[in-house]
Amino acid sequence: MLDLEDLPEDVDSFAAQGASFYVHEEYPEQWLAFDEAIFEALWIDGRDISDVDVLADIADVSGLDGDEIRTAIADGQLRDRLRDQFSEAQQDGVTGVPTFVYEGYAARGAVPPEQLKRLIEGT
Repeated sequence: MLDLEDLPEDVDSFAAQGASFYVHEEYPEQWLAFDEAIFEALWIDGRDISDVDVLADIADVSGLDGDEIRTAIADGQLRDRLRDQFSEAQQDGVTGVPTFVYEGYAARGAVPPEQLKRLIEGT
């Protein structure tokens, strides 16, 4: 497991979110595995998920076409749709990525599992 000090600094997750958004729409049966691979790449392997080459490699390893993911990330219409979803989410009170919501309550950011458990259990 990676030390927090070894994580890439200033990772912009927009490209990864775009890739995930695309896979969710086009390959929903592969989306969860792809998303988990992105999280593992960042949090376990310390890879920079803002790098399109890293995302294409994750796609290839996940059984998707890395070049297709590159194209999707570069697609201006997809980026605009993703930004629109971010705007809608902000209007609903989502101010960070990730945000976990349960029964009207939220936990924002990379929160420890204990905080998520409290969110769900209401303690």
